[in-house]
Amino acid sequence: FTTTDDERKTADAIEKASEVKQSGQVAIRIWALSELRRAREHDGGKRLADIWNMEYQYNTTDAKKDEEERKLTYLQWDEMSDLIIREGLLWNSNGSDDSDVSLLAVTQKHQDIPALVSDADGLHKAFQEMLLPDCANTSLRHKIQNQPLVIGFDTEWGDDNPGTGLLQLSTIHKSILIDVPALSMSIDGATALRNTVGRLFAGTLFEDSNSSNMMLVGFEIKEDLSRLAKSPCVFPPIRRSVHIPLTTATVKSGTATFPEKKNKNNASPSSSSSHWLSMGTSAAYDLKSFIAQDTSTEGVANGGSTINSKLNGLGLSRCTQYYFGKRLDKSEQCSHWTQRPLTHDQRVYAALDAWICAAIYTKLITKRNFKQD
Repeated sequence: FTTTDDERKTADAIEKASEVKQSGQVAIRIWALSELRRAREHDGGKRLADIWNMEYQYNTTDAKKDEEERKLTYLQWDEMSDLIIREGLLWNSNGSDDSDVSLLAVTQKHQDIPALVSDADGLHKAFQEMLLPDCANTSLRHKIQNQPLVIGFDTEWGDDNPGTGLLQLSTIHKSILIDVPALSMSIDGATALRNTVGRLFAGTLFEDSNSSNMMLVGFEIKEDLSRLAKSPCVFPPIRRSVHIPLTTATVKSGTATFPEKKNKNNASPSSSSSHWLSMGTSAAYDLKSFIAQDTSTEGVANGGSTINSKLNGLGLSRCTQYYFGKRLDKSEQCSHWTQRPLTHDQRVYAALDAWICAAIYTKLITKRNFKQD
């Protein structure tokens, strides 16, 4: 009968759909376990495999293969110096010679993975080193000093804190990791944050014209700035002391300090009820807006401006791949950022996120791929 045939066809269709659904579930689960294995999250992989009644195998051979694949796919910390040289990120229009390149390679390859800065003295020292990288060679040091100061930034946080668990700052030569929760909970630490990070984000770090030669960039920065502003802290008291002003000359000579910033009446601003970021974040720019204006590839008209159709909407990892050939490894993105100590992989991930912002912006201005206002 026709009805029986229709029922049989319906039953066959339901069975096939069920098989397709099961096949899709298995494929997704296999992919999920492989991603956990690549991210070296073996405990989580084993637990999921048990829940799904699947096997989770991982041995020395797998580890070696995965590590080789990761190095081919993702940007590595020890590749930064080669990338700087290959892309010409250091030199201005005057160019460079082979000795400069060799010295730079040695300087960059010896840059350690940054440690976590958790005290006021350490923050002042790290800021000084970031503004002027240590380089014994006078010629190379002079060339570094004469480049525009581009600082990339990023933050990491956890659900257990309304603020940020970590602030990363980086030039293409030096990265620093700032333990915001630890510093914010002491008078000295909060004062140091205001006089360094606070002034950096407010655009008042330098007391001379060098501020106009500085760019602070992050990627999709709205949440980063919000988290920084919401970071719990003690309110540092007013501190008056004799200091050497932070100017281009004093930074280059290594004699600058990070004093309380004076207002127009030469008095320290009241801090009894103000956050260390209370001076504002007007100096911070979103790298994504500059990437969208990249003129190196075809763009599309959008409300009178040109938007790069290839780059608009991409995340930072994919933008890194576009500009430098490799992606950023985001496997540590959702790790525990308020837990101490941070792991080696967390510190590498965090430093690279800030460093790549500085590197991409530097490439844009070096290649003149967008029009600067």
